[in-house]
Amino acid sequence: MSTNHNPAKPISPSTTFDEIALPSYTKRPDQRPPIATHHGIEARTINTATGATALVADGGPSALSIPESDVHGEREGEERESSSGGSPPRSITSIELPENNPNIPFEFNAINNKLIDEILKRYPEQYKKAAVMPLLDLGQRQLGYTSISVMNEVARLLEMPPMRVYEVATFYTMYNRSPVGKFHVQACTTTPCQLCGSDGVMKAIESNLGIHPGETTADNLFTFTEVECLGACVNGPMIQINDDYYEDLTPESTNALLDALRSASQQTSSDAGKDAVKSGPSGGDNAGAVYSKGKTTLPSPGPMTGRKTCENKAGLTNLTEPKWGVETTRTDL
Repeated sequence: MSTNHNPAKPISPSTTFDEIALPSYTKRPDQRPPIATHHGIEARTINTATGATALVADGGPSALSIPESDVHGEREGEERESSSGGSPPRSITSIELPENNPNIPFEFNAINNKLIDEILKRYPEQYKKAAVMPLLDLGQRQLGYTSISVMNEVARLLEMPPMRVYEVATFYTMYNRSPVGKFHVQACTTTPCQLCGSDGVMKAIESNLGIHPGETTADNLFTFTEVECLGACVNGPMIQINDDYYEDLTPESTNALLDALRSASQQTSSDAGKDAVKSGPSGGDNAGAVYSKGKTTLPSPGPMTGRKTCENKAGLTNLTEPKWGVETTRTDL
């Protein structure tokens, strides 16, 4: 593909970029609106008629708002206002959702405020912004997701620019920036899990819940997300539900797990399954155990096959001899 250039000065090894006449950009009707980025977050013109622009992250608009000059740079023929004077930069029009906008107040409760005090003690005063991740996690656990109000409150507590908090919250997938169901089902489909059958687990989840990745059931009980490696490759395929890992899954055991969670939510309180052990196959400390409360039984987190952690599925293949020590090697003792 040829490149238009200035015929008065042919391109040579010494030619600078500014001396090359690049073709002007022509927008076709079928092209998506131009996208600028601000610290990795897309800023896309949503309404081409009005020029309204909103931040778009992970395929959906958020309630973030950043200076227009930071996204689009300087307009042609204009100079950026000096930071020491002039009018402040105009703000981008952002899409604010009813359940997630800066006007919704958020404050940490008394228990979390005590936890925050303990967390901040781990860092020197001048580096307290390093606590941004644990504080965002606390906010998500209190509210249920990391809303823009949670981010702003964390920024206020840590005395850091809100955009720095937005950068963290939009980079790590552990922070849910929209509401999720009571059970957040995260299915790993990275290569090790896929080789072990994660495709079948994905189909089982979709069939059982009637939703696709990125969706939430109508009763707000389950949210289904497809994720990258969760670090339990040797026990794949696996899924994470809230904070718990369920491993060595099959489509059948996946369906049984989801059915048990649904039943537990309908018949008992949120702590269902944490009481008396009903039964469980041998193979480790509570590995594959089944917990019972009322009429509902739930498998414990971990491998669903009964093996302990990540030991060989066929059982131990080494260290099978009786333990011995100096009494075996030292006959003189």
